Amino acid sequence: MQLKSITTIFMSVLLLIAACDDTDRLIEAGWNKPTNISPIYVMTSDLNEESLQVVQAGITKAQDYLGNYGPLKVFIIGSDIEAANVVAKEFCEWTYEGQERIDECLYEDQGIDIREWAKYKSGSATAETDGRQLSIPTRAVTIANPPYDPDDDGLIGGYKVAMHEYIHIYQHAHLTDDDEIPGWIEEGSAELLAMFLAGKYEEYLNDSVKLARELRENHPGLTIEDLEDDKTAEELQKDCQQCYWRLQYETGSLATVLLINQTSMDYFFKEYIPSIFYLGKEKAFENAFGYTIDEFYITFEEFLNLPESEQFEILKPNPSLD
Repeated sequence: MQLKSITTIFMSVLLLIAACDDTDRLIEAGWNKPTNISPIYVMTSDLNEESLQVVQAGITKAQDYLGNYGPLKVFIIGSDIEAANVVAKEFCEWTYEGQERIDECLYEDQGIDIREWAKYKSGSATAETDGRQLSIPTRAVTIANPPYDPDDDGLIGGYKVAMHEYIHIYQHAHLTDDDEIPGWIEEGSAELLAMFLAGKYEEYLNDSVKLARELRENHPGLTIEDLEDDKTAEELQKDCQQCYWRLQYETGSLATVLLINQTSMDYFFKEYIPSIFYLGKEKAFENAFGYTIDEFYITFEEFLNLPESEQFEILKPNPSLD
């Protein structure tokens, strides 16, 4: 028993040393700082210039607020499978090194996803930071089939989606390999800021209140805290995928608004998020907002139990960018 305890302690120390070394490596590489390197856009041959413009506009809008983090490649996928495979190969070579790992990406991992997005004309999008392991770390955003919708400033077709994914790039620039932020903060704050930058903040907030209440009425007992338990989250995705997304997006956005209204939009994204890299998710949260994440869950549950009119009154302050 004593030998087992010593072994456990030894392994924990090794993991801590490795985590510290990785943090130092990322700092030296400028992972958590803006760069002067402009994003590179790669698009499948079946898409037109309008698809590129709407995605580029979204990325630029988010960069104007959060800063330029990179090196970043933005991969825009259409519905031609062969063209998608060409872009998938470039994605894998951008994100990984060594032919074995690149082939694994292309034929067993993200490459499959990219080809399937083209095959099924998907509207999926991801932000990838696996390239953080490279000697010169890279990042990638992948967006599939962004149509151009002039009647809505491209919001549905890629403008807002591109902003959302870039916000994830920014979030992960301030995370080390051994830490992460709660899923409701990751998705909720990304969607909230994207809607704000797109000029849809009030409309989105109103919809979020109604959808969060509807979720609570139809599935009582579900909370954003459920997203932090891997087993519970997996079961939720399997049994009620819409519930899972409603918790992450609309319900998570409402929780984010409570934190933003306690501080400010600038403070949340430009002070709190960057502090996670140095303090870790729990200490950074407590330092920024004055209570632990667990204590906030209690406060948020009290908010969700309020009448709709009172919820709107609490959420009413409309944040602005300084």
